[in-house]
Amino acid sequence: MKVAAGFTGDIIIPNSVEELGIRVFQRCSGFDGKIVFSENITEIPDYTFNYCSSLKGPLVIPENITKIGSAAFQNCNQISGTLNIPSSVTEICQYAFNKCSGFTGDLIIPSNVKEIGKAAFQNCSGFNGRLELPEGLENIEDNTFVRCTNLNGELLIPNTVKNIGKYAFYECTGFTGSLNIPDSVTNIDYSAFNRCTGFNGTLKLSDNLETMGDYCFYGCAGFIGNLVLPNSINGLGMSIFYNCTGFNGTLTLPENTVEIGNYDFFGCTGLTGNLNLPEGITKVGDCAFYNCTGFNGTLTLPNTLTEVGEFAFNGCKNLVGDLIIPDSVIEIKACGFQSLANMKGELKLSNNLKRIGRFAFYDDKFTGELIIPEGLEEMEQAVFGKNTGFSNKTVVIPSTLKKIGIDAEYNGENLGLSTHDFYNFGATNKQFEEFVVAEGNEYFKAIDGVLYTIDGKRMISYPRDKKDETFEIPESVVTLDELSISSNCWLDTIIIPDNFVLDPIPYSIRMEGSHVLTAALYSYNEVNNIVAKDTNPNYTSVDGVLYNKDITELVYISSGRTSEVIIPEGVTSIRDRALYWNQVYYIKASKIYIPASLENITDSQISSLNSISNKIEVSPENTKFTVDENNKLIKK
Repeated sequence: MKVAAGFTGDIIIPNSVEELGIRVFQRCSGFDGKIVFSENITEIPDYTFNYCSSLKGPLVIPENITKIGSAAFQNCNQISGTLNIPSSVTEICQYAFNKCSGFTGDLIIPSNVKEIGKAAFQNCSGFNGRLELPEGLENIEDNTFVRCTNLNGELLIPNTVKNIGKYAFYECTGFTGSLNIPDSVTNIDYSAFNRCTGFNGTLKLSDNLETMGDYCFYGCAGFIGNLVLPNSINGLGMSIFYNCTGFNGTLTLPENTVEIGNYDFFGCTGLTGNLNLPEGITKVGDCAFYNCTGFNGTLTLPNTLTEVGEFAFNGCKNLVGDLIIPDSVIEIKACGFQSLANMKGELKLSNNLKRIGRFAFYDDKFTGELIIPEGLEEMEQAVFGKNTGFSNKTVVIPSTLKKIGIDAEYNGENLGLSTHDFYNFGATNKQFEEFVVAEGNEYFKAIDGVLYTIDGKRMISYPRDKKDETFEIPESVVTLDELSISSNCWLDTIIIPDNFVLDPIPYSIRMEGSHVLTAALYSYNEVNNIVAKDTNPNYTSVDGVLYNKDITELVYISSGRTSEVIIPEGVTSIRDRALYWNQVYYIKASKIYIPASLENITDSQISSLNSISNKIEVSPENTKFTVDENNKLIKK
């Protein structure tokens, strides 16, 4: 029987009908009443009332029905009231009630049901009571209860369930209380409980659980107490407990898994105590413990670990004690241990370490001496920047190190570039005075304690507490790494090489648009004077301030300048990026004098002049600029 879509009113199936064919009333959207079933049918076949979107009223399913077929009532979204599934039903097929959003009350699956098909109740958002699942149910299929957002109360999973499928309870935000995954369950699949934000009790996982799929408890922020992952687990997906901020006890990891997935415990800020990774784990994924600020004990890494992912422990600022990187570790990726503010013990690096990613230990506060191991081949940028606690007088660059920073081309040659490499290194102890490059290194050299590439064309780092007052940059140098001199507070004068060109650097990491001196000195130094030699073909220095050769353009005032600056008559402009503020006690030049000839100053440079000087004085003959009542430079 195939019914036309133009009918309205009720669908009444007489008792003389003993069987319905599939798709009998599919898309008969005109019917706007209720359904009355024959008492002699035993099955509602596939797609029987599929997309009968105008049917209304309660749905009364006869007691003799044993099977509800695939998509039988899909998108019958105006049927309302409580859904009473008779005890005779043993099978509810896939999509059976999908998008039936009008049902309310409890959803009780009768005890004889052994199988619920995938997406059977997906988007049934109207149910606003409890969910009761039958004992004997073995599989909760994919998408079964997706976005049943108003089901509430505790979710009780029967002791017979073995598998919880993908998206099974995705965004079921109304469930509260604790969740007990029974010991019968061996698999929790992809996003099974993703964004089930209402749970506010503890989580007990099955002692026989073997695998946990990606995102399975993603964003379940209400769980509290300890988080115990049973030893039966042999596979963890990614983002499993992402932003589960409510856990406020300890974390116990399984002993039989080999990898902590990307983002698995990202933002689990309430977990506390020690963080112990069991032996057998070979990899900690990207952002695995990112910003887990609650851990306040020690961090123990296993001797089987080979790789630490990007941001793996970044921001775990309350961990304490030593950090021992076992000799099994070959690579530490970008930002892996960044910002461990309270880990103030020693740092022991793996003797088999080959590569350290950018900012891997940036802004850490380890104490004792840093020993960079032989065998290390590559350090990306800023690996040990802002490590203020180390007590090194000397940092030894191993003979095996081939690269610091990134690739960067200058005049057709790859000289490389880095930033923050040893910025403010050892600031607490103020002892770091020199680099030494181990014999046999073919890529780097140290001259008078300063670190360069082997060809002398790139200066990488000037030690923070090297106590010379004057530094003449060698003539071979064509570029300086970002912040390579910044943080040294002993230097007063820098003499630049004749081949320096102070145009915006073609490559940058954090100092876009800067020239090499601005990038190297940044805002943290006490350098008063930048000096060009008489032989310099491009620049002239006057009283420690740098100008172009004919002294018509001001090129650069050191950001550490405290002496007064008297800009000579004849200077007509200030180059962009010629001025940069200073953050060492916010020191400023005592005075800056603006001559009558200086008529071209951009708004940004006016702002900079006002920020770097205690006093501005303008020639009375200057037609473009004056100072206001607060002694700030302004345009006339």
